[in-house]
Amino acid sequence: MFGLRSSAKRFTLLLLEEEEEYVADFVASCTWPTAVQGNVQQVKCMPGSLRLCSKSVLFEPDDVRVPIIRIPFLFVQQLEGINLSTLSLATTQVVKMKANTADAPYVIQKGAPTHWQFNLTYATVDQFLVMAHEQLAASRLPYADRKEALQAGARQRASEAVFDNSRLVEFTEQIQYDAPAVQQTPLVQEGGRLVVTDRRLYFQPLHNVAGGNPVRSHPLAAVAAIAHRNSSLRPIGLELFFIEGGGGPQWGAPSAFFAFPNSVEASKAGKMMLAQPCLGEALPGGRAAAAAAGSILEAGGSWLGKVTAGWQAGRISNLDYLLYCNLAAGRSFNDLTQWPVFPWVLADYHSTALDLNKSASFRDLSKPIGALNNQRLESYRFRFREMPRDEGADPPFLYGTHYSCPGYVMYWLVRAAPAHLLRLQNGRFDVADRLFYSIPQSWESVTSNPADVKELIPEFFLSNGSFLVNNDRLPLGCRQNGKSVDAVELPPWANSPQDFIAKHRAALESPFVSANLHHWLDLIFGYKQKGKAAEEADNVFHHLTYEGAVDLESMTNKQHRAALESQINEFGQCPRQLFKEPHPPRLACPPSPDPATLLPPSSTSANSTAGTALSLALLTTLLTATASEQPQTCTSAEESELLHELDVLHEEPRAALSSASSSSSSGIMLEADTATSSSPGQARGLPDRLRNWSGRMGGSLTAMVDNLTKGEGASPSSSGFVSPRTLSASTAPIAQSLKGLFQRQQTPPVPLPTGGVLASGRKSFDQHPASGAISTSVFGSSDPDLTQRVDSHSQATTFTSTDTAAKPPAHSRATATASDTKDLQAALQQMMISRQHAAAAGPSTTEHQTGNSAPPSSKKSWGANPTQQLKGKADVVANQQGAASAVALAVANGEPTAYFVGHNAALKIHTLSDKAQVRSAKLGSLPLTSLALLHQPGQAKEGHPTVLAGSYDNQVYAYSVEFGRQLGKWQPHDDAVSGLQLMHGDRLATASWDCAIKLWQLAEGRQPWSSSSAAVRPQQELADAESGIWALAAPQTPGGLILGGTEEGMVMAWDLRMSTPAWQVQASPEYIGGLCLTPDEQQVLVAAGDGDLSLMDLRRQAEKVSHVSCGSPLLCSQTDGETVAAGAQDGQIFFWEFRQQSNQLTSRSSPVASSAAQSMLCGPNAACNSLVLEWLPGTQSTHECLHVVSAYENGSVLHQKGQ
Repeated sequence: MFGLRSSAKRFTLLLLEEEEEYVADFVASCTWPTAVQGNVQQVKCMPGSLRLCSKSVLFEPDDVRVPIIRIPFLFVQQLEGINLSTLSLATTQVVKMKANTADAPYVIQKGAPTHWQFNLTYATVDQFLVMAHEQLAASRLPYADRKEALQAGARQRASEAVFDNSRLVEFTEQIQYDAPAVQQTPLVQEGGRLVVTDRRLYFQPLHNVAGGNPVRSHPLAAVAAIAHRNSSLRPIGLELFFIEGGGGPQWGAPSAFFAFPNSVEASKAGKMMLAQPCLGEALPGGRAAAAAAGSILEAGGSWLGKVTAGWQAGRISNLDYLLYCNLAAGRSFNDLTQWPVFPWVLADYHSTALDLNKSASFRDLSKPIGALNNQRLESYRFRFREMPRDEGADPPFLYGTHYSCPGYVMYWLVRAAPAHLLRLQNGRFDVADRLFYSIPQSWESVTSNPADVKELIPEFFLSNGSFLVNNDRLPLGCRQNGKSVDAVELPPWANSPQDFIAKHRAALESPFVSANLHHWLDLIFGYKQKGKAAEEADNVFHHLTYEGAVDLESMTNKQHRAALESQINEFGQCPRQLFKEPHPPRLACPPSPDPATLLPPSSTSANSTAGTALSLALLTTLLTATASEQPQTCTSAEESELLHELDVLHEEPRAALSSASSSSSSGIMLEADTATSSSPGQARGLPDRLRNWSGRMGGSLTAMVDNLTKGEGASPSSSGFVSPRTLSASTAPIAQSLKGLFQRQQTPPVPLPTGGVLASGRKSFDQHPASGAISTSVFGSSDPDLTQRVDSHSQATTFTSTDTAAKPPAHSRATATASDTKDLQAALQQMMISRQHAAAAGPSTTEHQTGNSAPPSSKKSWGANPTQQLKGKADVVANQQGAASAVALAVANGEPTAYFVGHNAALKIHTLSDKAQVRSAKLGSLPLTSLALLHQPGQAKEGHPTVLAGSYDNQVYAYSVEFGRQLGKWQPHDDAVSGLQLMHGDRLATASWDCAIKLWQLAEGRQPWSSSSAAVRPQQELADAESGIWALAAPQTPGGLILGGTEEGMVMAWDLRMSTPAWQVQASPEYIGGLCLTPDEQQVLVAAGDGDLSLMDLRRQAEKVSHVSCGSPLLCSQTDGETVAAGAQDGQIFFWEFRQQSNQLTSRSSPVASSAAQSMLCGPNAACNSLVLEWLPGTQSTHECLHVVSAYENGSVLHQKGQ
């Protein structure tokens, strides 16, 4: 698991950026600029360490009160030597971190260049500058070339490394194997040389970052097991498990995970270790014992069947069996991408007492998490049915997210491993409402949120609960309701974290879970994981999450391979399939343990050995439980009958037997089940006589290991586990040895992570299910298509941002009906009539269409009562694989046409009249984020426009629909492109998460995608944003302001006559999701992550004129000049007739809350990422029609049209 945080050494590889390599370090002193805060003692010459990396330079002061500073090469303006030992560096950005050794969000200081001087104590300036200029030059290259250059440099450094033979413990040792390898720990990959001698194992990292001994070593005699593992779904890993003993230096951790360049090298290294005669000599069984232990952890030979039989007979607990299945399937506590996965077993997180006799207390283990809510499942099935099956298309899937990935693991462990979360989030904790702050709320999310299907991790059953407590007083922020995020909110039936863990563990060992756990194993590790059985079980995930889906080693396109590796590592991996046939059920029914016996000691603390030492302890249990050649059980007919009856898939459940109820002092109620309703995720058919078994007291894990190792029999009524009658001569000593080791290490029975993230900081609502930010309301419906769901408010949404938390919107669970459709059609008809009257007075036209720009001004009315008008059915334009992220409209060949892009990196074009696909083209390998449509000079106005699409790979792609080919691409930014807007003067504005907006000339012959130069320069660059630009609004007339909305809630305005901001205001405590200018460009509509939709006056430096609180985080917006439409994270589209407010309120000095917002739920409860509100000419009419097209996180693109 995670190592202990050290106060002596602040610097770790977790402080580097994604894909950044460590190059060299130097003893140096620093002259700290006065313009940069942090030099608390005003020291003129600050001693410390200068660390050169592939993307940045870091300086770590010896004074721990002073922050470590990181200077990215992208912002370095000058790097040169002053004399033989002093160098000068000028930069416009400095990142400060780890002040006072605290794991807190990084502080980024930007602005005017700051000048730094570093004096090298031992090295010369030339030694530093030669390496630094190589990295600096690589940082200026396009993304693909830059990545290749940095990887080439890393390979060269690895190949040049030579093992220091003077580090051999004994001079008589003979080296048997010497090759490059990478040691993997959570979120860190450390390259070096792996050396195997005839007596010991050595690993020499390329750089001694941690200090101390530069070589890690362990005697082969104390290697307990060697198991082959996958890394990035490739069989290139080895995991070694260590015990103490054998003499000489020890590794210092119970295991190590190594990744090799290819599977051949991994196999060679493993065979060389197994061939050494001294392997496992410290074990009573010697080499044979070590080989057997490795075979157990790989499910080799007959071991899987033996362990399964032991679980069936009740000799192995549910917890131990789950942990074993995880390890046998290749899951590891050394790899966040393959962290062990455990199930949600309870569904009751709201009662004051947990009753294990009630069916409502348990989750249905026969279904995957995504299938527990029937309404949500229907939306998944609809998308699955609509996905293309064409040759060459990716296989269809139900769930776009996974049940386990690094982001989800760190969601649970943010308090235990904050430095890892900071690494994943680019130096920030997540938005407070998306952090793990409540167990009941997290259960609500996984049973209602379309983007949340995550399961649990072992820490929920094995720890002392410290990962639920904010012991380090981390600044996790405040939620929208004003509450600070601190310790995790527990269910009412738990009075402490330790009490929660103990009762949760007792629930895992309950008879009901024992009777149904094999169904969940079929889904995760068994025959329902893949193929037809998975489809029938509603258990189909994206194909890249499965082992063997792609052959990365055979790929020659390095950029495509890197993109796939990134997707595999970031978005989840399924375990190796263990069972090809249905998993057999349990035959014995041990009782639920008494939670009082499971309470961990309060003194138990986290340490670096907890997780993997647990794997060694598990071997004790498994070797003992499988020792008997003829396993005997104490299964009674009553036990078998009970387990059969508790099985949720039992076709004919027997009548429940009644008997006297009992209760325990632990707070677990044992009374009869009187509930008849079943909410999403609850199990079915639990008999009342379960109380007879729940009342029995079970032994703790420690007691079980003691009894099993001694070979003593135990009846179910005394310990809860059946011990074997005999122990074989070969396995009993091994079990005793491992048990003794486990006791000597004094490892708690629960892995507790400490130490000091989502990959690469990419913001994705599918990747970060919003704990509190996503609406959890479920809309019941009998409509199988789920193309439209209506969310009507029983009261108008009238509260301001100050009372949003106190007065959440009241959602009614209504279903779209025929009368609803007529209401919407009547509303749209009224809007078109008003539009036609306004057009008669003089319609205006626009030259460009974009996915975000405002259409021309025209007077339209949405009717006197908009709350009764916006209901109706939306047509499905398309259902694509992966999220749909941006949409735009245009009239092409006389047809209103939708253009949209998404996470599948494809551009798709559909006509709106018959929803026919016109074109589908793959533009890149990473998700596309934004869209703009351009009519170039000489291009027929009635034809398709040129499509411009921004991407995660920092590029903008230009595509000709008429010619069916890509015209070119260019890299406008150093991070993902977040917005594209065409503007006056044949110019394009681009926005990015790199905190900048840039303007590009589009005149003929000057388009940036057609330039032959590798470095295309923008016409103008607008910087100085403190965080990434998430929303963009560009003017269509000369002299207008260009606006950017940031991740931190700022709205910034630039006058194009200067490059610095004209003004900036804090518009929201959360991100800005959408900006759109009114047609006169004197006001801007702001959609924010706190659910606030605001109208701001640009003539008064964004004074807030009016606003309305929508009650759900907003992601996008667009206006037709009279009404603004805003898409929300829970799938709703809010319509607000702001013009009725602005005409009256522009002179007021304080903002006024409006009550004119009306919401519609147009998608299957998925986030609305983009929408377009356009008036376009109809195919059979000279009049214009209103079109609303919206794109959703689940891949749906929907269309509503007025008549």
